[in-house]
Amino acid sequence: MTATPSHPHRRVRRDHRGWISPTFEPPNHRGDPDDGGPWNLIDPRRNQTAIAYTNNDTAILIHQAAVTLTIFRAPLGLGDAGATISVLVSLAAEADSQLWEAVADAHDQGYTWDQIADRLATSATTARRRFAAYTKWRNTQAEPG
Repeated sequence: MTATPSHPHRRVRRDHRGWISPTFEPPNHRGDPDDGGPWNLIDPRRNQTAIAYTNNDTAILIHQAAVTLTIFRAPLGLGDAGATISVLVSLAAEADSQLWEAVADAHDQGYTWDQIADRLATSATTARRRFAAYTKWRNTQAEPG
């Protein structure tokens, strides 16, 4: 098991096919209510989406999405690095497309450009420059209700 160079906090393991498998840190189950054990309930009102970050959950989700999309498109291509590249590029393009819609939705819901910029991990000026024209255009395309 080694840390990846670009993400020293993320530990990876390669399986017998050479695929990277995210490692799972087992939770502490000593029963101490203050240590995150089974007696420590997670507040359903928590919001861990206020800032963008990657963690093991993100890595697992992207890996599973890439495997699933490869199976949908070319079942015999599973394990082929070229197929993995293609589906990861497809996923990134779709994520970018949905990001534009999410930003426009957030602005429509009353988020300020400063708040949107915080979630995009950029400045308000950059967020406004990149997304404001699309947000305005999309609002003009809405069907009268």
